[in-house]
Amino acid sequence: TALVWKSPLSGLVARLGKAHLHAQVKDPWMRRQLTPEFTPGCKRMLVSSDYYPALQRDNCKLIDWPIATLSPA
Repeated sequence: TALVWKSPLSGLVARLGKAHLHAQVKDPWMRRQLTPEFTPGCKRMLVSSDYYPALQRDNCKLIDWPIATLSPA
């Protein structure tokens, strides 16, 4: 069943998601960038155990501005 917006269940999911993010991502700036501004259930949720670790790898950079072009490294 779908989550209902502004329901106790969506609030619980939001708190669990934020707790998981806090446990996985130590950098406060990156946590702020990765914290969604929408209610759980209004967009597709990603259930993954390797997404946050992948974003923190040395060869990865979180871009928080619009990407204009891509070019080979």
